[in-house]
Amino acid sequence: GGKRVTHERNFKRLPFYCCSLTFQTVEHPYCTKEGHIFDLTAIVPFIRKYGINPITGKKMDSKDLFKLTFHKDAAGKIHCPVMYKTFTESSAIVAIKKTGNVYSLEAVEELNLKTKSLLDLITSEPFTKDDIITIQDPQRLDKFDMSNFYHIKEKMRLVDEEDEEAQKSSTYTLKSAPAEAVATLTELNETYTAPSSAAPVEETNDEGMPTYFHNTTTGDVSRGLTSTVAPRATKTQLVQKTSDEILYEETKKKSYVRLVTSLGEINLELYSDSVPKVCHNFLLLCKRGYYNNTIFHPQCFR
Repeated sequence: GGKRVTHERNFKRLPFYCCSLTFQTVEHPYCTKEGHIFDLTAIVPFIRKYGINPITGKKMDSKDLFKLTFHKDAAGKIHCPVMYKTFTESSAIVAIKKTGNVYSLEAVEELNLKTKSLLDLITSEPFTKDDIITIQDPQRLDKFDMSNFYHIKEKMRLVDEEDEEAQKSSTYTLKSAPAEAVATLTELNETYTAPSSAAPVEETNDEGMPTYFHNTTTGDVSRGLTSTVAPRATKTQLVQKTSDEILYEETKKKSYVRLVTSLGEINLELYSDSVPKVCHNFLLLCKRGYYNNTIFHPQCFR
């Protein structure tokens, strides 16, 4: 006997709890009789525009959808409300079309099919065998192969003008941002000013004196009054800043750069307090327009 040859195909798998159209975790899950799950906010506009199933490409109406109800445990993980087993990629999962409740296949087989009592395990609503919809079958995972989705092959997109404009915003992808990131972006938006071609105006303090002096005196007057060796001084003078202090004074503060691209904006935070000279040179080149109309692309590592 020869060695048994097995054929395996690796593909990018879509989790059962994600929308088959947006590939994001569903917030308002709806399902078809084939067990394809969509988010209501995504599938309804798609059907209105194309009138087909995004997965199979066949005609579909919004009436073909029914609402799903996922049950979660205390940790927020989806599980079977009867067997209390957390669903994984290897779990057999079904849904009852009439009620939308999602169970493990084991619970339906043991408590409904074997007992011939076709009543929903939570609501006790009667149903038929045709109402049992397979959400996930560990032995048949081709339905989760995103490369076979019709809307992927045909490059069908559904982006309205408002959403397309919103995607250009620097905060569009921050669904749940940390408080520090929100504060940083807020500060950036408040302090950001568009580049101007006007000549810079020299800043002065309250007395009209240029800002290359510190707010402390040299102490020559007091030293000349109390010391017997120090020269006498009758005029108070401010401590002059060094060239490095003048050059990197503004750079040592928090610095931000907004990178404006053809696909939206990218906000960059500079570590000016750690490397003021490097950040100063970068900011200087930005002000001179050195990076204007620069073509670049992301580098992906696999």
